[in-house]
Parts: sequence; structure tokens; C-alpha cells
Amino acid sequence: MTSVSEDEAELWTIPHLLKNQAVRRPNDLSCCSIDGNLVPQVQFTWKTLAEAAERIGRAVSGFPGERFLLPFAGPSPQFAASFFGTLLGGAIPVVVPPPMKSGNASRLMHCVGDC
Repeated sequence: MTSVSEDEAELWTIPHLLKNQAVRRPNDLSCCSIDGNLVPQVQFTWKTLAEAAERIGRAVSGFPGERFLLPFAGPSPQFAASFFGTLLGGAIPVVVPPPMKSGNASRLMHCVGDC
């Protein structure tokens, strides 16, 4: 097996891939949320997604290696930014079900206790 240098390993991290897309394709659509009629609501380009993730990353950077609970109510640009931002900040995103759905409160409390 071939060893990989730290610089080469950095090229394959999720945060690096996000930053690379933001540089290579800044104005291309990265993700969007849609309503019940399949009409796009919130849209993020790669640049917008990277900028939002970097803001969140700065906010969590004081907690390297800590776990952050991210409620997942469905795919959205805001969730993507939160997930990538947590990684950029050096923390660990823990995706959990939203507590407002029936039966999810006990699952959420289990996740909180495990973190």
C-alpha cells in the first residue's frame, strides 16, 4: 500500500472538496430546497454554500473534536451549510431526527446522552 502525505490527504477531505467546488464553479447551483409544487425556494451556489459553511466553521472552531447535534428535518441548503461548517470548524456533526416528530424525542435524548 502506498503512503499518502498529509498534503495529499488534505486534498480528499470533504471541506477541501467544498472549497474546490467554490473556486472552480462559484456560480453553479450546489443545492436548493423545493416546496410541495417542486418550485425552488432557497438556492445556494457553490460559493454561497462555502461562505455559509465558513461562517459556521468559524463559530464552532473553538470546540475542536466536540460533537454538534444537527437536527435533520429534510435536505436543505441550510442543513448542508451546517454540516460542512461543522467539519470546517474541526468539530463532529451528529445528524439527529428533529424532536418535533412523533416518537423522535426519545431517539434525540438517546443521541444527546451518547454525545
